[in-house]
Amino acid sequence: NEGTNNDEVGSFPANYEVDNIISVASTTWLGERSSFSCYGKETVDVAAPGSSIYSSVPGGGYEYLSGTSMATPHVTGLAALVWMYRPQLSMKQVKEIIRQSTRKLASLDGFINTGGLINAKNALEAAWAFEPPRSPAHAPKSLEFVDVDPRIGTYSGTVTITAASDESDIEYYQVYFVSGAGFQLEPLGGPIPAAGESEVVLEINGSFV
Repeated sequence: NEGTNNDEVGSFPANYEVDNIISVASTTWLGERSSFSCYGKETVDVAAPGSSIYSSVPGGGYEYLSGTSMATPHVTGLAALVWMYRPQLSMKQVKEIIRQSTRKLASLDGFINTGGLINAKNALEAAWAFEPPRSPAHAPKSLEFVDVDPRIGTYSGTVTITAASDESDIEYYQVYFVSGAGFQLEPLGGPIPAAGESEVVLEINGSFV
């Protein structure tokens, strides 16, 4: 809420370049960028209403509040709506749907990457056209990993995957973090091509989560 350019001075976690983050700017009810909102043509994805939002407050009351913390719940809610409609979609696909379905506004052009305000109707229509990822019929036999990093929030060690006995429909192996709800999150390293080996090994060195 400093009203600064995230392209020049990063604001975190919004500036992390990972697939499970959508960076959100705030707008007024007129669709103009809120004066307090950070922006960034390269680093901020979409905009949502965040000025004078009627919100619950501690003690059971309600107040009009402003901030990007008022804008981001709109995007979270839209992501949940898209996932409810198409639960098979991947996290990356949901992010792309939200980005592609914005309503373009002249007031946001040049300030955020998509130049648009989120739009639920457009997002649900766009979600229908996306083909969800499909797991191969032949799965790996097993996966083993022992974390050897004592630091909280980081992981280090060797991931050993016992390859599928039949790799005819497998292009590559990749390891992901999975949320408590079972959603695929950030990948650990890049994809490892299936090459007919009995084991696939991935070395992890201080991966942060």
